[in-house]
Amino acid sequence: MPHHAPKSLASEYGTSRRRSFAWGDVTRGELRNFDGFLDKYPEIDEQLRKNPGLINDPKYVNDHPELKEFLENHPGVRQELKEHPKYFMHREKQFDRRERAAGRRRK
Repeated sequence: MPHHAPKSLASEYGTSRRRSFAWGDVTRGELRNFDGFLDKYPEIDEQLRKNPGLINDPKYVNDHPELKEFLENHPGVRQELKEHPKYFMHREKQFDRRERAAGRRRK
């Protein structure tokens, strides 16, 4: 079953196929950046996958200075994670799977 952008995002960008992917196009580079960050910090990766809402917990973010710095340097990721943590983490997981699959094909 395909996952779609949250309803508010879909309505904001319209319903045509081309326009419905605007949100994904904007964040593709940010997904790559975030995937790279999570690859470097597997503990944070595991915790956010289990509970994406942690990203909205100031104590959690402050207790992980590398995450705090990343979010300060990547406001697009910060905004999307805060607004749609589960959806953004799902998109990152899909991105990670595709990257791994592409890496296996190259070998």
